[in-house]
Amino acid sequence: MNTIPCEVIKDLLPMYVEGLTSEETNKYIEKHIDSCEECASALRSMKAFVPEADHVNSDIEVDFLKKNRKRNRRVLWGSLLAAFCLVLVVFAARTFIVGAKLHGSVACNADVRDNQVILSGTVIDSIHGISKISFREENGEVFAETYYVIANPLHSGEFRETYIAKDTVKRVYVDGDLIWADGTQLRPMASKLFMSQHPYCGSQVDNARTATAMNIAMMLGPYTNELITSEEPYTWRVIVENELPASYSEYIEEDLINCGTAMIACIENLGAVEFEYEMDGRKNVIHISESAASALLGYDVKSCYGDPVKTQDMVLQLGLERFGYRWRPEPEAVQK
Repeated sequence: MNTIPCEVIKDLLPMYVEGLTSEETNKYIEKHIDSCEECASALRSMKAFVPEADHVNSDIEVDFLKKNRKRNRRVLWGSLLAAFCLVLVVFAARTFIVGAKLHGSVACNADVRDNQVILSGTVIDSIHGISKISFREENGEVFAETYYVIANPLHSGEFRETYIAKDTVKRVYVDGDLIWADGTQLRPMASKLFMSQHPYCGSQVDNARTATAMNIAMMLGPYTNELITSEEPYTWRVIVENELPASYSEYIEEDLINCGTAMIACIENLGAVEFEYEMDGRKNVIHISESAASALLGYDVKSCYGDPVKTQDMVLQLGLERFGYRWRPEPEAVQK
């Protein structure tokens, strides 16, 4: 079995150690090693070297993984920092330069001459400034949108912008509110009431917009609604939940009749309004019909529907603007 030269066995030993030789070849190598101390010693040296090499390779791999982990961590933190900076830049640009829509925060007047519109006004609060005003027009109506930023040296709360329309201007809207129509500057409550007008009293969502325009909830407190639409005239019944103070007795009836008149004017198919409330432990019902509302105004109450100028005339005639924030001052408050 030792007819195979040692040189051949030594050449095969590296592959034998790595397990690359066949089973038949392994038999010859192992039988040779059993009888040849020189080749056996060479084999032991090779086997002793393999674990050390694996250890070195393992250290190299661990070191590589550590370096790769550190690099990935730096990339991650760098990405997060870049994203934070981008968000900060976008926020700063939006807050101080570009601006965002913030409806209902500007007091504005329109000076209209044929096709020229001059908008001037101021932001209601002292925190914001106007960054820009965009315009568009459609069939003689001009729509302006205001964009607000935090007040800064570049953008103050006062503004004056001129727009030249293609056609003669009939109406001007700012942030969705009609502020000028047919040569008349509209007051805020008249604008809100006109914008709340709708054809069907069966729409509680639209009814709520009309009630909100007059601040009925602020005047009366919580209330519930009942709609009587089984027969005409269609009636909207407002039931006040809490008992009203006796100090309201001098003007409660007049004010509720005025409110009911405006509600009939703003809802095309509404024929009557009823208010039910308690005062001094007694239930009271105020009923306002379409004919009574027309008699109060001196003209057809339904002529206000779709006519912003007529709506404003109604608001001024009925004194509805005093409902903008609260009831009339109570007598006790006036005496103080």
